[in-house]
Amino acid sequence: MSDTHNQPRFQKINNPKARTFKGNEFPISYILEQSELQGTSSSLSSSSSSDSILELLKRKAKSGFFTDALRHNGAILLRNLGTTDPELISKYIKVIAKHSDLQPFEQNGTVAQRHDVTDVLTTANEGSPSNRIYQHNEFSRFTDYPTTLFFVCVKFCGVAEVGSSWCVFQASLAVEFGE
Repeated sequence: MSDTHNQPRFQKINNPKARTFKGNEFPISYILEQSELQGTSSSLSSSSSSDSILELLKRKAKSGFFTDALRHNGAILLRNLGTTDPELISKYIKVIAKHSDLQPFEQNGTVAQRHDVTDVLTTANEGSPSNRIYQHNEFSRFTDYPTTLFFVCVKFCGVAEVGSSWCVFQASLAVEFGE
């Protein structure tokens, strides 16, 4: 039997940039907490640590944690996954997707210039900073409509924010109909 005290877990955190939409926090935010592992507090770079994180993600996905949070909150922010390695991040994405029963999809064109980093990660925008990309709906660029998109930020730049089309739609109705 494993010592659950040393297992990683998600702790709900306050996100000062979150908004409330239909009574739910958007995005809902969690931080990965890990007790001392192999004598080093928050040692998230070891292979045993990444294996523990993969097991946590698998367990949470199988239990419906990610699906339920997305259904209720529209977006999930996960912090402190302990790596910027694209291969390991890809493993994290794949285990969440597989055990949440998400289907892979292909993007059909893009506004931004992007390059493949791994088989499931691309760069965001490698175009010229002078080329503005206005608010858009990522879901409109797929041949098979995706249920979920994963965004990875290894360095906070403060440039892009996640928005909800429902929020924009509701705001446009309020303006159009004077609510």
